[in-house]
Amino acid sequence: MNNGVCTNLPSLCSKAASKESIVMSTPDARCPECNASLMVAGGNSRNSTNIKLIISALVGLLVIALGAFFFFKGNSEKTSTSAGPEKTSPISVSQPDLLQLRLSGSNTLGASLAPALVEAFLKQEGYGELQRRPGKDHEESEILASSNGKKVQVLISAHGSGTAFSGLRDGVADIGMSSRPIRKDELAELAKLGDMGAGNSEFVVALDGVAVVVNPANRVDKLSIHQLQGLFSGKITDWSMVGGTPGPVRIHARDEKSGTFDTFKTLVLNGDRILDTAKRYEDSQALSDAVAEEAGAIGFVGLPYIRKAKAIAVSADARSMAMRPTKLTVATEDYPLTRRLFLYVPADANAFARKFADFAISDMAQGIADQIGFVGQVPEEVKVVESGVSDGGQLALSHRKLTAQAQRLSVNLRFRFGSAELDNKALQDVKRLVRYFEKPDRRDLKVMLLGFADNIGSECINLSVSQKRADTVSRELESYGVKAAIAHGFGELAPVADNATDTGREKNRRVEVWITRNAVAAPGNPSCDNDRKRQGRRAP
Repeated sequence: MNNGVCTNLPSLCSKAASKESIVMSTPDARCPECNASLMVAGGNSRNSTNIKLIISALVGLLVIALGAFFFFKGNSEKTSTSAGPEKTSPISVSQPDLLQLRLSGSNTLGASLAPALVEAFLKQEGYGELQRRPGKDHEESEILASSNGKKVQVLISAHGSGTAFSGLRDGVADIGMSSRPIRKDELAELAKLGDMGAGNSEFVVALDGVAVVVNPANRVDKLSIHQLQGLFSGKITDWSMVGGTPGPVRIHARDEKSGTFDTFKTLVLNGDRILDTAKRYEDSQALSDAVAEEAGAIGFVGLPYIRKAKAIAVSADARSMAMRPTKLTVATEDYPLTRRLFLYVPADANAFARKFADFAISDMAQGIADQIGFVGQVPEEVKVVESGVSDGGQLALSHRKLTAQAQRLSVNLRFRFGSAELDNKALQDVKRLVRYFEKPDRRDLKVMLLGFADNIGSECINLSVSQKRADTVSRELESYGVKAAIAHGFGELAPVADNATDTGREKNRRVEVWITRNAVAAPGNPSCDNDRKRQGRRAP
């Protein structure tokens, strides 16, 4: 008669676990506790070893089974608790196959233009399944897309132009969006990212006009910048003081972080503070709608946000014509409150960010800017009935004769401050002009480049400076195969801005582009050989 050991270890039979020796009265005897079969034990060391091996294997299987049970139970609990957040953010930034692009800065750009450009760019790059989702507030949004299993997430945070540069500085943005040019202190602060004012970092993606809006019932149609300064600083408190119906002036303004406010402060306030009681807004649409509803209200917004309010004409000074913010006056930057919309990209930015910036200045992107309500930079022909140049004697007469049968292109080329070099926008505008003139039906067009200067210095010096500007543009176009029929300087004639300010003088330093199919001859200028008014050398 043999003794046996119960083999039912996985069920945790106490006799199997203790290896208790059980008398086997018959060869097929079973465990009295669990009725499992018995294995002969003892008598043979080989059998004993086999039993030990079998028991050890059974123990191992039990450990594996228990581990698997708790592992899957834990994963199931994690999936259950994360189901909520997963609905609002289906693409996690921790995924290794996720491509991410972060834009931060201007509300003017971030509200509509930047998302539209991002979506068009992603489609061009072959991405599909695009989804645009709002962020935690109305100033943020998220765009998701995928292509062949590769996912992309674009995060847009639009809390004002100032946050474009702080975001780049702090490493939380790949691209900065700004509705004003970068300041000197910001250039210095971001020097570790490269020269942010260089052509490969500063991109003008569209133009915008800061429109001054009033209540539709207001009978005032035009104001000078000096009058605007008085209204918004509180020096002019009643509409009768500027020719309107008597009644108190109600000021509405953008917030301090806004690039719109920064531009308005620079172009209008000229060192004055905006009225302390002004109602402030983070959103341009809300400001415009509030002005449209309140009698006596006045405010300022970007061009696409005029909505139901009334936009008034603005003049730079007593010599300048009052201009309304239109596509032409903004495209040429002749409207006094025109501004550029920028993207700023660090020199070492990732390839995806740089590719998007290049797309944002393309002709396709400029068409998108037009559709949204901003002003694109693709040149267009505009018939000018009257140039507005009515003074200046011989110069004015020669300008009118030259342009009488011509059409103007909706672009002015401007220069770096205090320099004869074209600025970053002008360098891109030259390429746009080349594409314009390359079309077969435009090969016979005659190109006229008309240069202008500010009024600092003598008339003859300003004539010389304006001529150098026209020649600079002519050489640049000729390097691409486009030869100008005329490149002529008109000095300080026809200012479009106030020469009393740095910003105004910079606007007046420009080259206009005109086209005609008629024969043209360059006009003459007064002789300056014996000019005794020279005040020394000037920067072009």
